[in-house]
Amino acid sequence: MLRWVILTICVLPYLAFGQPGANDPTFNPDDPGYLSHGTGTVFDVALQPDGKVIVAGWFVSYNGIERERLARLHEDGTLDLSFDAGPILSYGSRNALEIQPDGKVLSGGYNSYGVVRHSSEGTLDPSFTIGDLFNSLINAGGVTHVLKCQSDGKILVGGSFSYYNGSPREGLVRILSNGTFDPGFSVPYEFRIISAIEVLPDDRILIAGNFSTYGGVSRSCIARLNADGTLDPSFDPGEGANARVTSLVLLPDGDILVGGAFTEFNGSACNRIVRLNSDGSSDDSFNTENGPNGTVEDLAVDTAGKVLIVGDFTSCSGIPRSMVASLNSDGSVDASFDQLSGASDQLFSVSLQPDGKVLIGGAMNNFDGYVRNGITRLETDGSLDWEFNPVGGAVDEIVGVEVLSDNRILIAGEFTAYGDLPRNRIALIEENGSLDPSFDPGMGANSVVRDLSIQSDDKAVIVGIFTSYDNMPCGRVARINVNGSLDTTFQTGTGASDQVYCVSVRTDGRILLSGSFTSFNGVGRSRSVLLTPDGAVDPSFDPVEISSAIRWHFWQPDGKVVVMGYFTTVGGTPRNRIARLNSDGTLDPGFDPGVGPDGIVMKGVVQPDGKILIGGYFQNVNGMSRNGIARLNADGSLDVSFDPGEGIGGQGSGSNTVHSIIHQPDGKILVGGNFQTYDGFPSSCLARLNPDGDRDTLFTPGNGADNMVQDMELLASGDYLIAGHFIRYDEARRSRLARVLGGNDHFAGLIFGHDELSFSPLQAYPNPAPLGGVVTVTLDDQLAGRGPLRIVLIDALGREVGEELFVPYGSRSTVDMPRTAGVYYLGLWASGNYLGGGKIIVE
Repeated sequence: MLRWVILTICVLPYLAFGQPGANDPTFNPDDPGYLSHGTGTVFDVALQPDGKVIVAGWFVSYNGIERERLARLHEDGTLDLSFDAGPILSYGSRNALEIQPDGKVLSGGYNSYGVVRHSSEGTLDPSFTIGDLFNSLINAGGVTHVLKCQSDGKILVGGSFSYYNGSPREGLVRILSNGTFDPGFSVPYEFRIISAIEVLPDDRILIAGNFSTYGGVSRSCIARLNADGTLDPSFDPGEGANARVTSLVLLPDGDILVGGAFTEFNGSACNRIVRLNSDGSSDDSFNTENGPNGTVEDLAVDTAGKVLIVGDFTSCSGIPRSMVASLNSDGSVDASFDQLSGASDQLFSVSLQPDGKVLIGGAMNNFDGYVRNGITRLETDGSLDWEFNPVGGAVDEIVGVEVLSDNRILIAGEFTAYGDLPRNRIALIEENGSLDPSFDPGMGANSVVRDLSIQSDDKAVIVGIFTSYDNMPCGRVARINVNGSLDTTFQTGTGASDQVYCVSVRTDGRILLSGSFTSFNGVGRSRSVLLTPDGAVDPSFDPVEISSAIRWHFWQPDGKVVVMGYFTTVGGTPRNRIARLNSDGTLDPGFDPGVGPDGIVMKGVVQPDGKILIGGYFQNVNGMSRNGIARLNADGSLDVSFDPGEGIGGQGSGSNTVHSIIHQPDGKILVGGNFQTYDGFPSSCLARLNPDGDRDTLFTPGNGADNMVQDMELLASGDYLIAGHFIRYDEARRSRLARVLGGNDHFAGLIFGHDELSFSPLQAYPNPAPLGGVVTVTLDDQLAGRGPLRIVLIDALGREVGEELFVPYGSRSTVDMPRTAGVYYLGLWASGNYLGGGKIIVE
């Protein structure tokens, strides 16, 4: 440990100088690591007094973390891990929420868990009798639609049910605070579905839903009850609503806002929303004759009297408003509350925060074109609130990654957004991991991109399953300009007849594609085709019949092509999963793998000596045990000098597969995929090997990636970019893309290019230093006020063996040296920026 005379009074983030295999914390450090952003369909939202938010609906996770139908969020929209209702609510959906004054949470759903109460941690409250619902009309379970607490602690339950805990109760029941029946509340047993309830200050009760009578008296979809459940005849809505009512809001003046699916109220036109006087008559000053063109599912009123509505509509009074709108007090559309494209699907809930921001929940997966699953928050003007559940990385799997000449990173795969911006299956990332907005693919690819390859001019050729790019037809292959637009000079006609798995661009500009297709632009080509730089089929390469799909290929320096994948014959000759083609596409008989691998080969690379590393989902190669990784000689025979021992290991079908291989200049080999062990040692989805196949014990990825690694790139620094389906790397949150430290290669140019440590702004003496001794470090006066600073001591393997944080005052400090002789590096960093340093010898 380093000890300093100067008192440490500050904390810096851990910097990127750690042992080989460690996560680089300077790469996209704000990435929240979401498996999926947000959640599934949200049916109800409730605000706690402390600003936290309860959500209920039809979902199994929030931000990729398991939560069955119920979750609590922090005020910023991230998941509150302290609240967990567990899997007991996994049947059906949770549709209704109510927060009691004591902080306990009531939730309503289906069948035997129709009404339950939760503690402040989410667990079921054993002191509450659970409401069991049954619906005789459909001979099945019932459902709760609304819960409402009265001031005396009693609870009103509305929904679609015929029996509540075995007793006849048609759609409406009142229970005591412990969940048992309230004997003082009796309602007639006749058909009704209750969707909304409001309790008046005098304890009378407004109910709304889908019914035509109450106690034999005509009341179409809305009624007011006395406190004992009898009908209040002084509230007369006349003919009422001509279709179901879904929501009610009681206004301060006693008027009532009513929303639903109706188009008339008491015989007068009013589209889906109406305001009633306290006696049930229509308030004609609120005019919504045109109104929204679809159902209003929920309502809220702000302090200025404006009305927020959500539902299943795309316009309001002829003005585009997708699923959410604000109305003025006279029913006209509030032009100050506007969105770009609004919600992508139906909304069921709207809630107003004390600061005026608007929480909306529903079936949406994006808002204004930005990924927002299930719930989001809007500013007071209707725009998206960027601070609610922020996104920092790719929202779905990254399959391919390439580094451009300027060190920016092009990624492709299944994702539809990166951070908060839509990016359909392709995006450009800055060197620090943030999105480069200058690369705009428009609508991007309409389906999965499987692979990409960069030309010398930094244009990218992408291949996969997609059939259009930015709404322009392209048959599973396209070339993309450096700004993200489609290169229309690349003309491929109808393209590939089936999906394309891999692509590589030759130095002469020609492009090789391989996959499962059998023709390209109408020309017969068995699983592989060579294109000219303008996209036409190159007739010089016409591969022989290949029995099944090619997953990967690569060029050899002599122009021959090694192909690998699912196939078992090439040109009628047995070739299990790997073969070599001549430059014209004929089979090269000089490459014979014998029996070959007994399973799919997913990836392969050629070494400088001509030997070939292969990885995939296989257990044996030519009769010898080789789990997932093997090396072949240049003639295709197994190289027995490469022995991976037990190879990769996993649990279950498909969990022990190598998807990517890097052969380093020093001969070491990085493998990525879907596995948990290498040669019996824990190594989750990433391992580094010595040239003979042994595990490189200096590479310690900790807990590794928590899901598969699909592609990797070796950087000039000696570090690695890894991409795939993971959301964590060694417990650091990283959404499908991370940078991993490579070890001493990472420090080669920076650290060991100095002969001694005797230069500004850091000086240390004596140098050489004695074992376990003390050296004095002097910092230049120019660093005063620059802090906080960080001193790091690194050994020759690139491992951090000591570090210290301190505030400089141009002072002299003492440093303890290691008790192991060797060459070390003493470096100085300020806020992540390298300032200087050099060698220090310990002897």
